[in-house]
Amino acid sequence: MIDPGFVLKCFEDSQAVMAIIAKGYSPKFKHLAKFQRINVASTCEAFSAEDMLIQYIQTSHQKADVMNKALPVSMWSGVLDLLCIKPVIAT
Repeated sequence: MIDPGFVLKCFEDSQAVMAIIAKGYSPKFKHLAKFQRINVASTCEAFSAEDMLIQYIQTSHQKADVMNKALPVSMWSGVLDLLCIKPVIAT
């Protein structure tokens, strides 16, 4: 059972996405429901609830980037540190 005081925090590095969620709609994204199966209005409604927060985070601190972006090799060291992934050292 989830604690009634539980608050889901979502960290977003796109201020444009945060503005759309705050506004509740964007005509530029009306195609998302058809092609990506994302309902912007439902997403905005979910974030209007008191138990869901969206919070800005700098891109350099965004842990999710490794899951959805092709990052250059030069960034992998920092990303692995963010995810607390360390090399296994054979003994």
